[in-house]
Amino acid sequence: MFGVSDSGIGISKDFLPQLFQPFAQAHPEFSGESRGLGLGLALTKQIVEEHGGRIEMTSELGQGTLVRLWLPGGAPTA
Repeated sequence: MFGVSDSGIGISKDFLPQLFQPFAQAHPEFSGESRGLGLGLALTKQIVEEHGGRIEMTSELGQGTLVRLWLPGGAPTA
């Protein structure tokens, strides 16, 4: 398992279910100005799941965000 956390502004609980949808972006009142297309997390989730893993995100407004990523272990095959 890999984890990344921050102590930033956090993400609204109402928005968390939408995070991994293509083109989803937090509302400007949560994230400041909008930059990007909202594809990064959707693509990340797709790649992780295609490799047999999973990704989860938890967040609390004013407290920050935690992203956890699980990938299956094992030796690479030739």
